[in-house]
Amino acid sequence: MLFAGLQVSGKWGVSSEDVVLARRFAKFSTEDENPPIIFLPTVSSKEAEDRASTRIYVVKLSSLNDYLIVTRPFSFGTEEILSMAKQLRKKSQGMKIVASLAPSKLSELKILSSRFSDDVDAFEVDLGLMCIKHQYSRSFQAYAIDMLEEFVSFSPKTVLVKVSPNISLSRDFLELLVETGISGIIFSPHPVYTIGKFLFRMHSPLLSTVYAMLWAGLITGLDVSTAFISDKAPSALNEHDIEGAYDLLLFDVALILKSDPTFKGKINPFPLKWANIPQGLVPAIDVKKEPYCREICPYKSYDIESPTLGSHSTIVSANSNCDGCGLCLSICETARLVKELAPEE
Repeated sequence: MLFAGLQVSGKWGVSSEDVVLARRFAKFSTEDENPPIIFLPTVSSKEAEDRASTRIYVVKLSSLNDYLIVTRPFSFGTEEILSMAKQLRKKSQGMKIVASLAPSKLSELKILSSRFSDDVDAFEVDLGLMCIKHQYSRSFQAYAIDMLEEFVSFSPKTVLVKVSPNISLSRDFLELLVETGISGIIFSPHPVYTIGKFLFRMHSPLLSTVYAMLWAGLITGLDVSTAFISDKAPSALNEHDIEGAYDLLLFDVALILKSDPTFKGKINPFPLKWANIPQGLVPAIDVKKEPYCREICPYKSYDIESPTLGSHSTIVSANSNCDGCGLCLSICETARLVKELAPEE
């Protein structure tokens, strides 16, 4: 099928808003089905901040269709995402790869797009995150239209835009976006909020359903390709759901969560800041008390070869696959940070 002028092999893909899942596809290509299209994690002109901070936090999880999760929007630096794009391109020539960009001005957009141009098939401009970064919210829509018109005029690749609840969406604004010459609009149901210097992006199947319904009427007859980012598990969707109103369905964090019916996640308070993993410490879980937590990690950090703390201990520490995403720390009751000491220590 054609989506925004791109030939894709199916009507689904992977959202750039799930920074955990995107790296999982890049790193473990032999075991995961390649998506027809994947949107890379969003980057800005600045390198990712808080390198030791976790990127994902589960507030509530009772099933694949009942959870509340927050993620950190700017979790990776440009070089990391470039490397990820090259990995994905190397393993699959048929998969379409989209770079997601959130610049604060046109000159930064030019620089970012030029760096990704050789490794991706399209650019996505994340207006939701740009709005958060923009100092003058009342004039943001006019500012975004002007920037997009200029960008489309010189971009060597397909240009898409992503909109979210952080922007006041109307039919008029969407039509203005189409008039800039963009090829597609991605609808994200994930609000972004700030607490001090910390950014949080909220994911929930309930929010996903609400915004899919609210925006479905706006896209009727819109002369552009549309996609919606769904937080519902693929198995929970059918052909009659409102998500079918969009040309393409992108899946988010629901795909990394296991459907084990025995698993019930704990309920956590909303975070005021991101958890920090000090240098020298690694996450660890008790595989006897919570055997399912071994399967939670998208990077297979708790596989059979992971070291245990003591000859009779059931505490297993994360191996070198761990990149500090923080998923296990907020889901597993027994999760803790530990330091592995050599015998001489």
